[in-house]
Amino acid sequence: MRLWFAKALARAFQDAANGTDIADSPPYGRKCAPQSQVGSPLLWRRNETAFSTIDSLLANEDSTCEGRRDGNVAAYWTPVLFDENGDAVEPTDIDVRYRGRRNVNAIPVGLEMLTTSDVLGAEDNDFEIDGDGEELEFEINYPNCLAVDADGEPVLSSDDNISHLAFSDGGDCPDSHPYRIPRLQIDLEFDLDIDSEWRLSSDHEGMDQGSSLHADYMAAWTDDPPGS
Repeated sequence: MRLWFAKALARAFQDAANGTDIADSPPYGRKCAPQSQVGSPLLWRRNETAFSTIDSLLANEDSTCEGRRDGNVAAYWTPVLFDENGDAVEPTDIDVRYRGRRNVNAIPVGLEMLTTSDVLGAEDNDFEIDGDGEELEFEINYPNCLAVDADGEPVLSSDDNISHLAFSDGGDCPDSHPYRIPRLQIDLEFDLDIDSEWRLSSDHEGMDQGSSLHADYMAAWTDDPPGS
C-alpha cells in the first residue's frame, strides 16, 4: 500500500476483548505519546514513514507506547489535522482498540486496509466527528470482513485498497467477504475548537470540513494476532 497524501502513522499496543462478541465487547487499549515528523505527525512509531512495508514494521520494535503488548508491530495512519493557521495539530489522546474475539478469525499478517466511506457496508457512524467547545474528537472504525481467494485464504490487499474489505451487518459478514476478523477502532482527541476552521490534509478544495476522514492499517505481528 502506498499512501497518496500526508498521513499520521500510529502503532497500537492493546489487549483484545476476551471471550465477548463485537456488539458488547468493552474497549481495551493502551495510550501512547505522539511524536512529530516533518510533513506528517508520527504517532506511536519511530523511524516509520508512509512508505513503510510489512518487513520494516517487523524489524522496528521502537515505540512511544506504555504497556506495550509483545508481538504487536502493526501500524495505523490517519490524515494530518491542521488548525485555522495551517499548523499541524497533534492529538492529546489516542486509543486503538480491537473489539470482539468470538467467532472471528485471526487478523492475517500482511493485511492492508484503507477504511473510508466507500468500503462495502460502511455507515456514517463508522466515521464520527464530535466535540464540545475546546475539544475535537474523531472515531474511526475499520471493516472487519475480508474477501477470500480460490483456496479460501483471506485476500490481503487490492488494487484500489478497499475492494477486498467490507463491514459486517449485525455481526454477519456478506457472502462476498466471508472472512471475519476482530473490529478495529481508533479514537483521537485534539485540543482544538470543533467550530474553528480546521481541516484534514485529505480535505481537498471544495470538500466539506472533515468529510475525507479515513484511516489505513498494516497488520504486522511477531506473536499471535487478535482472533487467534
